[in-house]
Amino acid sequence: MTKKYFLLALFCCLSVAVLSTAWSKPLSDAESFSDIAAYISQERNKLNAEGLGPKEYAVALGEILFAAGDRLLEIGQNDMQIRSAYNLKVTALQQQVDVGIEGVDEKLDALLAEWLRSEDPHAQWIAQRHRFTQFSNAANRAEISPESFAKFKADLKDWLNRRETTVSNLVELGLRVAQRNAVPAEQFMAELVEHVQSPQFPATNDTERERMARSLEGILRLAIGSDPKLYGRTLDDEEFVWENLREEGKEKYVLLSFTATWCGPCQMELPGLLDAYKKYADKGLEIISIHVWERGEDPVETVRNYVEEKKIPWIVISEELSKQAGHPAYQESYNLSGVPTVVLVDKEGKVILGGMQARGPQLPAKLEEIFR
Repeated sequence: MTKKYFLLALFCCLSVAVLSTAWSKPLSDAESFSDIAAYISQERNKLNAEGLGPKEYAVALGEILFAAGDRLLEIGQNDMQIRSAYNLKVTALQQQVDVGIEGVDEKLDALLAEWLRSEDPHAQWIAQRHRFTQFSNAANRAEISPESFAKFKADLKDWLNRRETTVSNLVELGLRVAQRNAVPAEQFMAELVEHVQSPQFPATNDTERERMARSLEGILRLAIGSDPKLYGRTLDDEEFVWENLREEGKEKYVLLSFTATWCGPCQMELPGLLDAYKKYADKGLEIISIHVWERGEDPVETVRNYVEEKKIPWIVISEELSKQAGHPAYQESYNLSGVPTVVLVDKEGKVILGGMQARGPQLPAKLEEIFR
């Protein structure tokens, strides 16, 4: 299911889950989120029974969704409901765009532009989100050519300037399009770094420009196809040497896990990592935990006690010891926004899996594929 239809499905499922009778009142009588969901489900079922063509159906459903969005804006009581109302209105138009109804593209663009100028932060957020989705879809569909890629880079820099979405979103898209155009990630990111350090990038001062440049460089280090260049001091207070994991004939796949002892999700995923290490360590898998943002009077001892308690057998790097040895903070070097942050690195030292794909059930599936 595509993201643009998720909200519609959510409303329909909600109506089935919470209501046992059909909605039989006018929309103006709807007083809750579930009332709106029931109304949409009822009207959608009526349309399905009429046997309309794709365009007629999209227009009719669009009118229903748009009106439902207006009503939800009137009665919405929390952030989720208000944003859902705006999403309904976008979905109403996007479905018409998808079936090729003329003039709706311009209508949708005008609506998003209006919301960007709005004083309502919810409207601004939805507009920014959908505008980026449009930009991303167009970039992924664009032809592979120097001219097309040059236009994409110019547009991406404009997005960086406007800051309407996260830097991570922009970099992820940029690296994907660069790869399609056979442009090395390092070359592409170097151009972005040069841009944010230039006068063309709107910033209050040079410090802000340098901070943005470090963020870009940090994102690159954990991006697919990049070399993380991991550094630091182990719990034994020994210097960690990244290149040692790629000695000729002894190359290993490496799972890097930025973690913390106080992190609930990290603890939930630890049994899976212990199981993976038990199954694949002898086949060429190494795991390295990098403990960041530890709390308490003695962060190093906190990690030591945790490692002993959980019987962690792999390499553990301490941010505290690394800082004492003069290494830069991991948050800056890798643009960390939270823990756990996990990536899988191949025998060549390049990231092949990251984000949620390197966590949960996706990780064991990938390791089974590699080591079977």
